[in-house]
Order: sequence, then C-alpha cells, then structure tokens
Amino acid sequence: MNCDHNLFLALNFDGGPFMDRLMLTVSGTTMWLPLYALILWLVWRRDGWRNVILFTALMIAALVLSDMISGIFKHNGVLGGLLPDFEPRWRPMFTPALEGLEISSRLAAQAALADARLARRRGRYARLGRTRPRRGRERPLRDRLGPCGGHCHAGRAVGLGHPPAVVHGTDGALHPPDLLLTHLSGQALPDGPRVGVARGRKNTEIWQSNSANRNSLRRQSLKALRNLGIEPYPAARYEVTATAREIAENYDDAKKNFQDVRIAGRIMSRRIMGSASFFELQDHTGRIQIYIRRDDICPEGDPTLYNTVFKKLLDIGDFVGVEGFAFRTNTGELSVHCRRFTVLSKSIRPLPVVKEKDGRTFDAFTDPEVRYRQRYLDLIVNPQVKETFVRRARIMATMREYFNEKGYVEVETPILQPIPGGASARPFITHHNSLDIDLYLRIATELYLKKLIVGGFDGVYEFGKNFRNEGMDRTHNPEFTCMEIYVAYKDYLWMMEFTEQMLERVALAVNGTTELTIDGREVSFKAPFRRLTMTDAIREKTGYDITGQSEEELREACKRLNVEIDETMGKGKLIDAIFGQYCEEELVQPTFITDYPIEMSPLCKRHRSNPDLTERFELFVNGKELCNAYSELNDPIDQLERFQEQLRLSEKGDDEAMFIDMDFVRALEYGMPTCSGMGIGIDRLTMFMTGQPSIQDVLFFPQMRPEKKVVRIPRRPTPPSAFPRSGFRHTENGVP
Repeated sequence: MNCDHNLFLALNFDGGPFMDRLMLTVSGTTMWLPLYALILWLVWRRDGWRNVILFTALMIAALVLSDMISGIFKHNGVLGGLLPDFEPRWRPMFTPALEGLEISSRLAAQAALADARLARRRGRYARLGRTRPRRGRERPLRDRLGPCGGHCHAGRAVGLGHPPAVVHGTDGALHPPDLLLTHLSGQALPDGPRVGVARGRKNTEIWQSNSANRNSLRRQSLKALRNLGIEPYPAARYEVTATAREIAENYDDAKKNFQDVRIAGRIMSRRIMGSASFFELQDHTGRIQIYIRRDDICPEGDPTLYNTVFKKLLDIGDFVGVEGFAFRTNTGELSVHCRRFTVLSKSIRPLPVVKEKDGRTFDAFTDPEVRYRQRYLDLIVNPQVKETFVRRARIMATMREYFNEKGYVEVETPILQPIPGGASARPFITHHNSLDIDLYLRIATELYLKKLIVGGFDGVYEFGKNFRNEGMDRTHNPEFTCMEIYVAYKDYLWMMEFTEQMLERVALAVNGTTELTIDGREVSFKAPFRRLTMTDAIREKTGYDITGQSEEELREACKRLNVEIDETMGKGKLIDAIFGQYCEEELVQPTFITDYPIEMSPLCKRHRSNPDLTERFELFVNGKELCNAYSELNDPIDQLERFQEQLRLSEKGDDEAMFIDMDFVRALEYGMPTCSGMGIGIDRLTMFMTGQPSIQDVLFFPQMRPEKKVVRIPRRPTPPSAFPRSGFRHTENGVP
C-alpha cells in the first residue's frame, strides 16, 4: 500500500509517544477509511456482526504482513509507526548496510518546499507528490530522497519538533551522514541522480553523480588493505629504473634487454582472466601493458596478494610499483612481466573512464569547466594536455637560452608596488598591514627593469606574473605571464630583428618547423617579418589618413567609420579604436606595426624624423597582438610632461591612464643610456605554438567563478547511550 502523507518525509522506529505514531499511521491510512467502512457495512448487511469481526481481524493481519514485506524490501510500511520494537529484529538481517545519512527534518522540509516552488514556477508539476516526472524533466527533491518518493518511515515527522530524519538512497540502503544536499548545489546523493539535471547531459555529469557511492566502496578497500597488513600509503621510497617511453623506444627483441626493470605508475585499465591478468600502467612518459600471474607474485602458495589485493581491493587510479622484465606477447604487444608487485598509493575517488577502440575515443573527458577546475584530473585522463605544458616549458627554456647566449641577466622585480606603472591598465589593489599602506599588484615590470639599466646593467630580462583587473575572454586572463627584456645602446629597429630571430628559433625548437597552423590558418614564423606603419595600415584598410589630425577630427572620423567611442577617450585611444576595428583581424601573418602616434606611447622615445610619432612597434600574429617594443624614452623632462598628460586623462575619467612615478623620473635624471625594450605574452605565444584556441588551455589553473559545492555538515560525537534502539544514529535538537 502506498501512504499519502506528503509533508511527512520520514518516520522513526526509535520509540516515543504512542499517540504521535498513531496519528501518523492514521494520517497515512485516512484515504482508505471510506473503503473500509463500505466493505464492513456490506458484510454486516449480509452476514451479521460475527463476520464483520472476522473480516476486521483478517484485514489487520493483512496490514501487518504488508508492513513486514514492504519494510523488508522498501523500508516503507503502513503500520511501521506502531511497531517500534519489530523493526530492529528483521531489518539488520536483510539490509546490513544501515549506516544512515542523517538530515535535519527542518532542512529536509525547506528543500521540499524549494522543490515545490521550483515546480510551480516552471509549471512542470501540478503538485509535489508526483513520483514519475515527464520524460526529460527534473524530479522533485522528495523523489530523489528514496524509492518510496518520500513516503518513508525512516525518521520522525516534520513539524512535530522531533530529531532529524534518516534518509536513504535510491537502492534502499542508508549512507554515511557526511553529505547534505542543497537544492542548487548540482551535486548528488551517494547513489542517486544529480540534483536538477535533466536527461541527456554530458558523460562527465554522469561520472560525477555516480562517484560518491564508489568512493564509499574504495574506502572499504582501503580499510581492508590495512587489515591485511598492507600500508596503502607507504613512506619508503621506490626506486624506478625505467619508464614506459624508455622501454617502448629502446626494447630490442633480439637483445632481450630490460630484463630487470622497476617501473611505477597509475593503473589505468585492467583485464582480469583467472590466475593471470593484464593491466595498463601509466607513468609520466606514457602507458605500458603489465602481465601479472598469481603464481609469480604469490610463490609461497598464499594467493591473497593476487586473489584479494590485486583482483578485489585495487582499482583504476591506484599507484603500484612493478618489478619484472620486458617481453612481447603472442599478439606482439610490448609488456612487462610482473615478478613483484607493490602498492604505492590507494585512490579513494574514481577516475572518469575514457574508452578507446580502433583509434576512436568514447566517453571523452571534455567538459571544459571540469577540466579547468580539476586540471590534475585533466592531466591524468587526457595525455595530450600534459604535452601542451611540456611545450610551454620548452618555449621559455629556448628564450632563456637565447638571452643568456647574448649575455643578458635574468632578474626579479617586486610584484607588490606602490605605483602601478609601465602600462595603461586597471590594477588590483591590496593592503600591507605592517606598513599600513595600500599597494598594487604589478601591471608591468617595465619601470623597475629600466631602473636597472640606469644602474649599469647592459641587458636584463624577467619572466614575471602581471595582474590587470580587466575583462576575461578566450585570449585574456587577469593573471598572465609576460617576458620583458631591456638592452642598452639599442633601438627599436635592432629589437625587431632580435624578436623575429627569437621567434623563429622558438618555433623550430617546439615544433621542428616555422610553418604552423593557427585557427585553421597557415602562419609562417620564418624571418624576416613584414613591416607596416600604423598610419599606412589605417589608410590601407579605411582610406582615411590620420596624419596631423586633431582630437575633434578623429572623433568625426570615428563616427563616419562607425567606431564605438566615448567622451573619456583621448587622441591616442581614438586612433587605437580605429586600428583595432579595421586592421588587427586582417594581420594574419607575423607583421610589425611601427611608428605609433605619440599620444599612444607615453613611455616611448619620439621618432627621429617625425616628432608626432614614436619609435615603437607591435607584432601581430593571426589578428592578435603578440609583443610590444620601444626605443625607450630617456629624457626626464619629456617623460614628466607625458606623465602629466596621463594625469589629465585620468581626471577626465580614463581609469586606465598611467600613474605618475616620480621615483622613475628621478632615476632618469641620473641618466639612462639609449635603450630598447620589448615585452611578449608567454600565454598567447604558447597558444600560437601549440595550436590551442583558448588561453585557459595553456594555463594550469585559470581563474574561474567560485564553484557551487556540496555542504558538508561536521559530525558531533554522540554517546552510545543516545543511540536509539533501532540502530539509527541521530543528532540533538535537529542540529547535525
């Protein structure tokens, strides 16, 4: 029989006032009373009072039997509330996994009400009690709490001020009381469906929703390993003598080398076949097959290590060490024959399973949000991701080698700065408690590096993190890596040659060729690159000549060209807006855009032949800026005037205008030699060199919005005397 008490999410067998349980039982059987009365009246009219009494006794017996059967298989009976001492006798015999998931009745009721509001708002259900939603629709929270759709006598009634309910999962078993679902968390009961997820979502969500139950099984395996005397997290080192790649590249069938190897890694797949099995082991270089036999690893006749440990207690994702020899199987697969087997680390959270067959991948781990949040998981199951970051490291190593060959010195400059100088950008602000001053996270390393040129260095460079409190998209991240280099006695023409030679060398080191494919376009990093002035680029794409134009004339030009501008923009930003809209996307092949208007470059030296321009270039590749370089301004008077112009822009509302750094002006007053500097974004360069479409794909841990999490309620110790007779554990006053 199915009870109809929607507000009573759970009932309890732990004893208590008899009338409470009687009221709840009556509330569950109210819908049957008219039927009972009609049947009794018909029996009385036909056979008299004696048969009425007999029929009533038979019906009570049927109800008790129904309660026993439904209680055994579903934990959902009609008279369960009236049988406080009956449940402990039969329940442990049929369901040994009765470690309950404790949820406060008050919180459960709030969740149920939240589901009701959601159902009404979306028009999906006429009432909360629907237990079979339409195909593809979300299920009410009460349906997700148990197989009986919430009509479960597992705890006390909501609203009566009693201790919290015990809620079970969709298999009828109870679960450990350390997870509390919130309606908007997007997470799952240990064995139930993901909350609020409609049918047809990605495989990663299916993996997430089912992982909690497997976590519990793995914890049991962890305990079993320790009971067998095997430490799942040993402290001793494990000497590795070979790697998967080394064996694959150097094994010789004729020489039969690698006859005594020690290899370690993670189990990625298994094929159990009686007394012999295969599993795939993955180390930092790749994967290799391992052949393992019971008689080899259990020579003394005790099969526990193979039959119990390997076959039952180890899982995909565990780390093991293998000692043995390399050989080829009858099918020609290079493998390692295991002679000795060591458990190195037990994983208690399952990996998403990516299946491959005939060169095709199934159930791929591709959800970008999960990949970026859990990069460690992405690196495990998607080996190509690791290669991207290996190539990133090779890019930086090649650049360092190139600079060091020239005799330039790598240095470090402050990240926390009193003035955010060196670029036009909005900074992050923080506070230094000891000094009681506000500081800024640096937006560029430029000014400090040029101070070192003043101090006598011939050439300095730095790979450093910069921070700009601006927008995020597929090519921009607020925290990014930039390399800046400054060389004395050079100009921007020399720096162009230096830059193109460096990039050609990097392309060869990383890819073995200068011909790359970026976003489906063929791009060549073979030097020399094209040179084009900014004035010529704008004239080429728009037919408009910006030479000698005033700010008002440029505003009119922007209106005619349908370029979006605002009142805070000065002459430099107006020119940059025209260039950005009409020219940048057309620059696919590496192109140096040179000779910028002076309003766009407050730290750059005036052009030697045209004082309205500066000696500056930017390198564009595939429609994106890759690097920026100057002939550095070393006139302190001119520098101060340009800082003051930036101050006027700031007063107009330009929040990206430069601050005045008087210490830098003072350094220039001591004298700085002719100097050229260049900055290049390492993240974007890595995107180009590895063919990645998004900057998040070349950052180990890109910035993300906060993750919605499952709320974990800490347990409070409860004395044994407080445990009810039913065996269910409760908390005091409804508070876990």
